[in-house]
Amino acid sequence: MKNLLKKTTDKIINFYKPQIKDDLFQEAEKVFKQYLKKSKYEEYLKFSESIFYNYQLKSEYNVEKHVYLMIHYGLTKHKNDLNFNKDAYIIACFFHDIGRLIFCDINEPRDKHKEKSLEIFKKEFGFAIPEKMKDVIESCILEHSGERITNKNYAELLTIREADRISLMQINSKDASFGIKTDDYDPFYWFNFHYKDFMKNLNPSKYALNIVQKLKKKINN
Repeated sequence: MKNLLKKTTDKIINFYKPQIKDDLFQEAEKVFKQYLKKSKYEEYLKFSESIFYNYQLKSEYNVEKHVYLMIHYGLTKHKNDLNFNKDAYIIACFFHDIGRLIFCDINEPRDKHKEKSLEIFKKEFGFAIPEKMKDVIESCILEHSGERITNKNYAELLTIREADRISLMQINSKDASFGIKTDDYDPFYWFNFHYKDFMKNLNPSKYALNIVQKLKKKINN
């Protein structure tokens, strides 16, 4: 694994700062870095992050903040849950939208980018993952959004589905509060889009519902 890390460059992480590091972003990065120090899979997580940035750097589509908010959500929700595989969850977060970075088209069918993301995971990193983690990660990548295609009930899968929608609602809510609106981007529209998707396709936990209702109340004020 150390040899793999030598092939990547930390410079791409240090120099890639395309988005404003607001308080949400900074807190998410802080929580991730704190967890990184105590994880027995630290090298796996760093490698996943490096792979993500290799693809992000080449893309016109940006999911950096989205990914870190998802990581923050899972680590916060399951902070004291020893049965929740935080490492598998984080790796899945870094890989789940890599296919989207290649297609760069939000109108592409969801299944297309998820299948591409899984393909990239297997190509770049899947061979190094312990078998007990692999199915969790692959399930998270394939079913992180939209309608369910299996009956798997991994806690990591159910959490990444909540995190995927909630992180986008958090971003849209923040942009709305900043007054960020253009002809091509309306945060109010996208917040409601993700909210409807969240309510339709998920059976959310009370933890998730509490966050979402607070965000909805905020954006409607």
